[in-house]
Amino acid sequence: MGNLTQNKPFETEVRFSIPDINIFRQLVDSLNLKVIKEYAFTDHYYKPVSGAWNSLEKTVRIRVWEKPHLATAIYLTKDEVKHEDGFSFKRSLYPEGKKNIFEGSLEECRQVLTDFGFREAYHIQKKQGYVWQDTDQELEFCAEETDLLGWTGEMEIDGSDLEYVKQRIAKHKQVLNLSDEQLSYKPLAVLIEERLAA
Repeated sequence: MGNLTQNKPFETEVRFSIPDINIFRQLVDSLNLKVIKEYAFTDHYYKPVSGAWNSLEKTVRIRVWEKPHLATAIYLTKDEVKHEDGFSFKRSLYPEGKKNIFEGSLEECRQVLTDFGFREAYHIQKKQGYVWQDTDQELEFCAEETDLLGWTGEMEIDGSDLEYVKQRIAKHKQVLNLSDEQLSYKPLAVLIEERLAA
């Protein structure tokens, strides 16, 4: 998700497909939820020049913000995939989710990663993204349009209690009328890599 802060405790994310954005917007509007954030940015994903790399477990990216106007930065993520009682989800191993390790111009960020033996593998443009939140029902989710996958969504749950996480996933599924087939524990980077390899 295009979250604007990096201080949330142990983010859990589940991505879901949005076959028709107009129908999805109608559903969200019927819930009387308001957009709390809008965002747009391009992520440049990097991998080591040599050696194995599993994007399901970790990513390195340069994020260039368009909306809001934030500093271009290098972010690291390290995740695990959990399979619990029929639920599959991606969970951050860093308490704050993404680690911001460097800020500077795009050229400076590229030079830092090049110096440490990384090369750019691909980039993802998130043309527009919207975050909705319902504090009463403890819901937070987004819908975002990417240049390669079109519209997808993501639910985000904060906290280290796995029982709570499972309950919140089930609640999101119910409220958003999501089928099991629409859900994916795979991060966006893996979905993009699968699309590029097809």
